[in-house]
Amino acid sequence: MNLTTLRNLRKSNFTRNVSLLVGGTIIGQLLAIICSPLLTRLYTPDYFGILSLYLAFINIVSVASALRYELAIVSSKTVLEARYVMILSLILSVITSLVFSLGLFALIYYNLFDFNKLGYWTVWVSIPTLFFNSVFTILRYWYVKYGDFKVISKVTVFRSVFKIIIQLVFGFFSFKSLGLIMGECLSRIFGAEGMIRNLYKDTINEIKTLNFRMLKYVAKKHYRYPAFVTASSVFDITAVMLPFPLIASLFSVKEAGYFALVQRMMTLPLNVIGSGFADVFHNKMSDMKTAKQKLGSFFFKSTFTLFLLGIIPFTIIFLYGKDIFTFCFGAKWVMAGETASMVAYWMLVQFVVSPLTRIVFVLEGQRGKFIYDITALVIMVPVFVVSSNLKLPFLVTIKWLSIFNIFSYILYYLILCYLILKTDKECAV
Repeated sequence: MNLTTLRNLRKSNFTRNVSLLVGGTIIGQLLAIICSPLLTRLYTPDYFGILSLYLAFINIVSVASALRYELAIVSSKTVLEARYVMILSLILSVITSLVFSLGLFALIYYNLFDFNKLGYWTVWVSIPTLFFNSVFTILRYWYVKYGDFKVISKVTVFRSVFKIIIQLVFGFFSFKSLGLIMGECLSRIFGAEGMIRNLYKDTINEIKTLNFRMLKYVAKKHYRYPAFVTASSVFDITAVMLPFPLIASLFSVKEAGYFALVQRMMTLPLNVIGSGFADVFHNKMSDMKTAKQKLGSFFFKSTFTLFLLGIIPFTIIFLYGKDIFTFCFGAKWVMAGETASMVAYWMLVQFVVSPLTRIVFVLEGQRGKFIYDITALVIMVPVFVVSSNLKLPFLVTIKWLSIFNIFSYILYYLILCYLILKTDKECAV
């Protein structure tokens, strides 16, 4: 790479915006890394396992809170349309937050997947967690639409910091799993408040009047999101989060806790770099499509960049995961270190592919994604079925789960390549 290319890269809006988002988020995530050794000494693997059950439920149903209409904000052609998509998403979030909390009640009541470990009090906590998480996500896409990445970065950092402070304080006073779960809930409330406060300064006066015909229009226009993307997204996140309740039910919440810490630490690069990269990538690809430019070159450059950023740290975890986790988190987390080595390259492939999946929404390839997500989930479930029938040890199960997920993400990437090449071919005609 010559000096001219480096200067152009440095000056590009894409690089500047990624740097803005990533640079701000790094502060919050570095604090998470620094404080994690404290958290693992304040909370046992069992408590992390209980948290993983709660977050598995929250993360799975959260993607359906606004029926994925929030994704249409970025691709809306006018300010008015984007505004009404945002309002529609917020209205749906109020309803779904209440409905989904009843689902958590049912899981606890019937003790499905060991959810009775949570306790009924988490049902009440889930309502604000779900609603304010949805508000944060909706307004995040609003700011992505208009390139206000500074607000996203600032609020994301403060939300991360607030969560860690709450969990440390509660842990110090021995509040057990309550501290971890309340940290998740209160941080989501704090993050949503930050987004709303910034929105108020800019656009709140423009959304005081409500036109129900316009709401109906945008709901109908973007029907593909609830019709295809919602179910697809639920399948997608279920494939990620389902291992936690399955591990808890097949082994114990302690093993789920090991896996939870591994995911918490191994997905930090995705949270620090990937989420910011994905937001700016989404914005850039949307602009390029509108300008009828070819997308392939930028897409493959983005792939290579993410791979270079991830290959070294994930290889280190693959080789020395057990020693690193034992040193950082204490002797009781040795099993987590062995688990980290098993999933290192699974997390690398996820780190590379996940940010690039935003291209699906730009190119409206929702149907293909839906078929893939069902396939990925169906492929994963047999791992646990075989593990249960053959009484496989925890680490052997994780090894096979990692192998299946690597192939799953590679398949997803090939689908994205097909969409890109097809679009560029049509553009050239």
